[in-house]
Amino acid sequence: YILIRSQISYNKKLKQEKESTLAQQLVSNKDKQEALVLLRKFSREEFSKVLAWSADLYNRVTSGFLHESYKTLRKAMGDIETERRYFKQVKRLGTIGVSHLNDQVGLEKGLYYFQGNDFSYDIVHAIKRICEPCLEHTDNNFNPLDRSQKENFGEIAQSIVQFLEKSQQSIEENRFDNMAALYNQGNLLINQLGVLKREEIRHMREQVSYIKVSIVYLTVIQESQNVVAYTINLLKMNQKFQEGNQ
Repeated sequence: YILIRSQISYNKKLKQEKESTLAQQLVSNKDKQEALVLLRKFSREEFSKVLAWSADLYNRVTSGFLHESYKTLRKAMGDIETERRYFKQVKRLGTIGVSHLNDQVGLEKGLYYFQGNDFSYDIVHAIKRICEPCLEHTDNNFNPLDRSQKENFGEIAQSIVQFLEKSQQSIEENRFDNMAALYNQGNLLINQLGVLKREEIRHMREQVSYIKVSIVYLTVIQESQNVVAYTINLLKMNQKFQEGNQ
């Protein structure tokens, strides 16, 4: 069911992308001066989409884990696979756009674009690495998190969703005046997750009977840190790609 649903969603998204006027212009354009303008606009749209999807997917995955909802996690896994496959196809369009840049611009700006693409993919992949063990854990009806763990992580998880949404809005609006605030927010979240990680390691030493849920919980924390770190790197690469006369 998940595979069929994922394939249908993927085909629908890919069809919409191929019919996009901007995508068609990016592929057919032969003007090297116009190529960078089109690629910048295309990258803003795609990076913005990735962060919007990531905020939604991360919210559903963590909520599904905290509320022990197998149905929520199963649906999220199918959607994650759809986004990953779609993103690989869209990346090919960007590669065509980079090939239309003149050599000097392509060497400098093309590098930033590809690095931004890599970080975008890493964000979605990190969410997949959260969803997989949570789905398996919930499916096997293992012990859930205790109340304090749910409260502590749930609060940070919602802050991560907000961070992803703010980052998405910043890229969509092509704003850079709030970058320092976003970097500070992201680093604060990474540090808060680090505190949870240390607390859970201490908890594992005291409560060996709950080792399975602790391992899943630590994975969720680690990959959540990665989601935030990759988003910060994406913001940095996007700014370098968008700014400048070239």
